This record gives sequence, C-alpha cells and structure tokens, in this order.
Amino acid sequence: MNTYFSFAFFKDTFLGNRRGEIYMKNNGTVLFFEKGEMKIGAIKKKEGKFFLISTPDGAEKTISEIQVFGIFGQVNLQKVEEYKKDIDLQTLWEVVRSVPDLRQVKEDELISIQNPHFSQEELLAIVMKLHSKENIYFKNVGEGLWVPREENDVKSLYHKMKEENEKKQKIKEFRDWIFQNKIIESIKVVSNTDISSFFTGKNITFEGEINQTALEFLRKLRKFFINGSEEDIVKEAFGGIIELKRTDIFKLLVFFKVINPYENFFIEKFNINFSDCKLNVDSIIEDYQKQRHRRKIVEDLTYSIDVEGTEIRDDAISEPKFLDNETEILVHIADTSLLDREDIISEVLKRGKTIYFPEGKKDMLPEKAVKKLSLDAGVPKPAITFRIKFSTDKKIKINEVEIFKSEIFVRGNYEFSDDVQILQNIKNLGVNIHNLRILNMGGVDLISDDFLILVDDKGNFITERWKVNDMRIAVAEISMLCSHAIAWFCAKKSIPIFFRRSKIDQNIKDEIHRFNNESYKSGLPRFYMIWKNIRASRYIETTVEPSGAESLGYDLYAWGTSPLRRGWDFVNILQIGRFLEGEKLFSEDDLIKMKEKLDISISNVESAEDRRYKYILSVYLMREFSDKIVEATVVERNRETIYWVEDILTFLKGKSPKKADILQNVKVILKSDPLNLKIVPVPVE
Repeated sequence: MNTYFSFAFFKDTFLGNRRGEIYMKNNGTVLFFEKGEMKIGAIKKKEGKFFLISTPDGAEKTISEIQVFGIFGQVNLQKVEEYKKDIDLQTLWEVVRSVPDLRQVKEDELISIQNPHFSQEELLAIVMKLHSKENIYFKNVGEGLWVPREENDVKSLYHKMKEENEKKQKIKEFRDWIFQNKIIESIKVVSNTDISSFFTGKNITFEGEINQTALEFLRKLRKFFINGSEEDIVKEAFGGIIELKRTDIFKLLVFFKVINPYENFFIEKFNINFSDCKLNVDSIIEDYQKQRHRRKIVEDLTYSIDVEGTEIRDDAISEPKFLDNETEILVHIADTSLLDREDIISEVLKRGKTIYFPEGKKDMLPEKAVKKLSLDAGVPKPAITFRIKFSTDKKIKINEVEIFKSEIFVRGNYEFSDDVQILQNIKNLGVNIHNLRILNMGGVDLISDDFLILVDDKGNFITERWKVNDMRIAVAEISMLCSHAIAWFCAKKSIPIFFRRSKIDQNIKDEIHRFNNESYKSGLPRFYMIWKNIRASRYIETTVEPSGAESLGYDLYAWGTSPLRRGWDFVNILQIGRFLEGEKLFSEDDLIKMKEKLDISISNVESAEDRRYKYILSVYLMREFSDKIVEATVVERNRETIYWVEDILTFLKGKSPKKADILQNVKVILKSDPLNLKIVPVPVE
C-alpha cells in the first residue's frame, strides 16, 4: 500500500471544506447525505441554508446545508455513478485485512489502493461508496479514518442487506400486482362499504387468482390485524392502498377471503391451544378398580344439579340431614386425584381451564377422562366426598368436616329449571344458607341471569336465556359452602392448597346492600343489580396463604368444586387426594410455581373467551337490533351517562359505577362495532 500517496488536492478542495465553512463555486458539485446514504448533485442555486440541486437522473430537489458533506468544482455526475458501480470494496477490504498490524486506514490510503492516479470522478465515487449504507466492509470511526470489519460482521451485514433487498423486491411485486391489475379500484369500493355488509354476505369479494407474493403479504396483514404488532413491511406494502385501521384491514381481508367474519381471531391473539387433549388416560379405570375396595360406598340419595345443557358434572349433592342443633350435607366432587400424573398436571398448567367459546368448548382434561370422571347418573362413580356438619342459627358455622374417597351412585342429573319434589330439601337448605349469608354474614348477592349466544358452523346464532331461580341459588350456595369447608379443613390440617381471596371495601359493601334493596323495589332486571354490585366493587385473587372471600362473607375460602374444568380446583383435589392416601404433598413452593403458570394460562383463556363472546354478541346485535328500538335503563355517574339494555348487560363490563342513581327508562337504537368491541346506544328523540 502506498502510504505516502499525496492527497493534498482532496484535502484542500474537499475534506477541508466539509470541516470548515461551506462555500459554493459556480456550478459546483455537492456530496450530501440522505437517509444514511451519500448522494451527489449539481448545484443550481443556494438560498440561505438550502441548496437547489439536480441529481444524475435529472430530477431537482432541495437539501439543507446540514446534509452537505462537501462542495467542490464541476465533475461529471454520470461518470461518478458509473465509477461507483465498478468500485470493488470487497477487494479493498481483503487487501487491508491482509496487513497484520493495520488497525485503521485513511480515506486517501483506501483510494490509492483502488487507483493511485484517480480522477475527481473516481475520488468522489469511492467516497460515496464508502459512506453508502450498503458499505458492509469498512466502519467509519471519524476524522477520515476507517476500520475493516471482522469477517463474521461482514457476513451478517451481507445477509441483512440481502434480506432487505429481497423485501423491497417483494413489496414492489405486491404493489405492482395490486395496481397493474386494477384491483385498487375494487379496494376503494370495499373501503366505502358499510361494515355490517361483511357480516351479512352482501359485500363484494375478490374472485381472481391471488399470486404467492400477494398471499404472503395478506397473511402478514392478517397477523397484524390479529396481534396488532408493528411490522414495517406491512406499513410499506399497504401504504396508499388502505389505512392501517382495524376496520379497513378487516374489510380488505374479508374481500380477499383471507379471513372469515365469524373466525375466532382471539385463539391466535392469546395463543390458546384449542386442540383436543390427546393424553392417554386408560390407566385411570384400572387405578379406580384396584382401590375400589378401599372406597366408602355412599348410600345416601344423591343428585347432580347443574346449568341447562351441561355435559360435565363436577359435583353432586346428597339429601341433607337435619339433626338436633346442626345440619349435615354430603357434597361429592369428581375424583380427579386419579389423574395425578406429571404429564397431565403439565397439560393442565398449560391450558388453565376448560375453554368456552360461542362455537363450542374444549375440555381442559382429555375428553375420555372427563367422561369417566363426570358424575353422570346411573353408574357408580369415583368421588371425593365432603361430609359437612354446620349450624344455621344466625350465621353459618362449620362444626366438622370429614373428607374421604368414595363411590357414589347419582340417582339423577337435573338442571336448575327442574323444580321436582325430590330436590325440595336441597333447594330449601340452599335458599336458607343464601339468606343467612346475605343478611347476617355481610355477603353480597352473586347469582345473576345469563344471556348466552351460540354460533353454529354456518354463522347462525342460537340464543338462550338462563333465569335465576331458587334452585340455581341453592346449588350455588351449597357449592360456596363446600369451598368454605375445603379451606376450613385444609387450614386446620396445614395442607397447602390454593385459597381464593375476595376483597371488598366495607363502605362499598354497605352501598351494595342499600342499592340491592332499592333495586328490588325498582323492578330492574336481576342481573343489572348483580353486575353493578359485584363487578364494580370486588376483586379476586388466588393465594397459597389461608384467605377468605370477604365479598361472600366467608373468612376462609378455597378452590375445589370444579376440578374437571378449572386448574386451581384440579390441583387442590390432587392435593387432598394425596393427603387421604398419605402420599407426599405439594409444598407451598410447588404451588407457587404452579400458580405462576396458571395465572398466565387462565388469564389468556379468560381474555380470549371474554373478547370472543363480546365480538359475537356485538355481531348479533348488529344483525338483529340495528334497526330496532329497544328499552334501556339510564344510569348516571358524574358526567357520564351509561345506557343499560337488558339483553346486553353481560356484554357491557366497561366503566363500572361504584355509586349509581337510577334515573329513567328510555328507548334507544343500538349502534354496534364488533371490531372495537363497542356498543353505542343512541337515544330515540
């Protein structure tokens, strides 16, 4: 390398100018930076701190003085661009790296390697090449010094640059496909089409062939729509085609048939495993048969009572016994301790709970296990039985809890609407517990009506309404009593389990009771009161410390009555099963580790369920109520006015008024927005 090469001309006319005061020669040439890349232009005129220049392709542009790298005499711009193409930085890099003791190299030294007898055009071409964002061989360390990059860095930058170029090429191909085929005209029509058309099949769809590149970008747009993740390639590809708003994206995806309006996007958004659990559970039957002789046979008349249409029966209740000073009741829980295996526990921790969507459910546990353990009538079933003796004088007081593995025979599977004579004692006991808990123990009313929407595979809606009745209240109360008994027993025996804490401020609790009394008199729908009361005031959390459900009035409370469908309950029943068998228990540390996983999985599932239900309900309202006047109740908080419509109350879980005054009934028209999960009631004049 000629390290003594004279570079006075370059330094005086070029480098000196960029470090000192910039001056302009008549019809001079300027090197300037634009988006990280050095470019060249011929100066046409200068006004203040701005230059008007022409580029080698004949275009004119204005640049700021701060973009200027250097100014000098006239050169042939076209020749500079041609020389730039011929410069081989890789060869320069290889030569420089061949000198063992060389750590830094000057610009004039690099140029002398290329050609000691350079012209102005060649000089500028090399400088432009060095400062180009495509220079992957040398790193500028300032003051005209460059460092040759390491070979691994060069390879990495090369692949990155290659990927960037491929990305640009694909974007170009996609946009050419959109514009050259005049698809953009149809897209404009789609953008102006009312959103409701996309849920009634009245929208236009693309009937041509989508090439592979276009399909790839549409799938990226679909991912962008579902996850909301920022992707520059999506912004670049669809810029000027559509606005990247949820509604416009949705319309475009439906137009190209990349998304079905009724598709469950939330499965993907929250990373939900909606597949069937395939674990082998054949051994549970063998295990049950082996230990069957050690189980206590329950002779009491036993029934399961659950919500209409249920296929999973986690619990059953025996006919209560009314003794001199106390009541005895047997509550039987499906014995999931037969599933105490690492692979099944791991699967439960990943799933969290049974998933309920309008289009169907997927069980947390393998379907085969659920069918074998569900407390269906007519066949002997393994259970864990809780014999609870309690007093019902002024408050509910547990006196004794006995827990044992049992075999039960359920005489009948009933629904809440089955008000038959043989269930009257269970119903009456449950209602009595309810009244004591609400009136004497400071608990709040909890059970509400349900409005349910199901969706078949053709997008048809099936609606169901579950009304609160005494039987539903009774079963819920006995289940809550059992949860209290589980916590009471395990706290007493120092058995680590998941407790359920439910906190509520006493002032709010007092307000709830006041509001309950007024609401009953007002004739408002029952679940308006319940939703307002509970959702607005309490929060629930799971803990391994003994805790109570203040909002329910119980000083100790635990998960446990739904082990076939909830992870918390499943683990607790396993723990109780281990205790009964004298096996090693899960430690508190074990439970804390499980809790970390269950918190995430259950949160994801519940978020997906909630948003899916809101989405389908909003679509339902759009289709069925958009042109109808409906009755609503107005509630005011501060300056906000909220309209409550009876059939959509379970949908509106937003801003919760902690104190409300009932104003009046009004008539409204519902404006539904499925994509943003909103319903806006507009008063009728």
